[in-house]
Amino acid sequence: MISKMFYLWLAIVAALLLVSIFLLQGVLDLPVALYFSAIGFGVLTYLLYNNILKANAKSPRRFVTAFMGSVSIKLLLTALVVGILVYFDKPHKAQLAVGMMVIYVAYTFVLVRSLTREVSDNKGE
Repeated sequence: MISKMFYLWLAIVAALLLVSIFLLQGVLDLPVALYFSAIGFGVLTYLLYNNILKANAKSPRRFVTAFMGSVSIKLLLTALVVGILVYFDKPHKAQLAVGMMVIYVAYTFVLVRSLTREVSDNKGE
């Protein structure tokens, strides 16, 4: 079962990312694709978190496999999105790369923080 703290952290990070992109839009001329990336990676983090919790319920070995797989999926998807966006929007390539890195790190922080709490709470059961 997904904890309420995960939803709270996910919502806070998503809101912070979207507000930051909005506020920096006028100063740094950020591309609109960062909005969609922030929302898309939030949904991806939710799906991966759900998958990891299901694997954790089955066995610790499946948890490790699911966690490492999810981090790999997010990393490769981030690289793919950055590559595609930079190819089509060359003038904003630095902003896209840094923005995607910030989005990746923020959602990975939420995922790891929530999983650490969830797994350590279930350890005694």
